[in-house]
Amino acid sequence: MDLVIVEDSELIQTQLLRLVSLRGGIAVVGIAADEETAVSLIASSNPDAVILDLVLAPGNGVRVLERIRKAGCAARVLVVTNNTAEVLRLSCESLGISGFYDKSWEVSACMDQLFGWLAPPLLGDDPPARSLCMPEPDAVPLKSCPPLSSAERLRGGLP
Repeated sequence: MDLVIVEDSELIQTQLLRLVSLRGGIAVVGIAADEETAVSLIASSNPDAVILDLVLAPGNGVRVLERIRKAGCAARVLVVTNNTAEVLRLSCESLGISGFYDKSWEVSACMDQLFGWLAPPLLGDDPPARSLCMPEPDAVPLKSCPPLSSAERLRGGLP
């Protein structure tokens, strides 16, 4: 899946890149910090998904959304913003967003939605990433688990 990140804060850009890298199957094809660059980048890269902040310097994420939709962009858009006013959410929903998240405390839910769009892994691939919202269970030491035979591995670990 090709992804464009539209975020003016370098710190948040870095954090989003780190979170996206936790799961294979996503290629960040570009990052934009302002409205004009965002519209141009999205038009030229035709991504499958966009993570979009609403406050840009300079510019406005709602205008980015209006402009890309007017140009025919059908990418799934996840809005991640500190400005969660209901009027903004409704405006974005009218422009066909897939999700609207508070940047302060809902980024994990945004990543879960993004990861949910990926195809499930094939047999033999790495297991899917755990939800970022869920704590890791207590790990069982590998030495207490007997090795699986080839036949058991093909059956997904079932005897």
